[in-house]
Amino acid sequence: MAEQTVPDSEMPSPRASPVDAAAWLQHLLQAQPDAANAQTQQMLLLIQQQGQRIDQVANLLAVTEKPARPKLPNPEKFTADDLSLLPQFLRKLRAKLEIDADASGAGKAQVWFCFSRLDGKAAARRYFAQLSVAFEDPVRKDKALNRLNTLSEPSHWRTNVRTRPPLAPY
Repeated sequence: MAEQTVPDSEMPSPRASPVDAAAWLQHLLQAQPDAANAQTQQMLLLIQQQGQRIDQVANLLAVTEKPARPKLPNPEKFTADDLSLLPQFLRKLRAKLEIDADASGAGKAQVWFCFSRLDGKAAARRYFAQLSVAFEDPVRKDKALNRLNTLSEPSHWRTNVRTRPPLAPY
């Protein structure tokens, strides 16, 4: 059985009489838990709203985040005209890839960046080396040796009965 409380506007002043003061005090004590619950609900609602706003801002930042800016300049292109410059070029290239990893990307992007820093003979050599790796038969030499080892010699070549050892790969 719930007690009904008198609204504040209808509550008598606590100074009117001792009976009125007791009723006023009882009203305040009954209203305190209700007010605390209402404040708790308001705070929970505000926390939930703030969480949603934080998520919105985080999503907005993720979408509008600028890519990292490179810290080091690009190394000069290597032409292979002067091979004594190769160690210096490689050090600069490694430093660029390590320090500017966020700006230069990863994997294929780094490979293409390295290739873009080659010019002239160096680029042509690298290009033909890549073509060879991509399209040459990796076991071509082994196949040739096997073919040589399985060929039968003509009978007129067999002057010595001893058999020769098979050719070894080099």
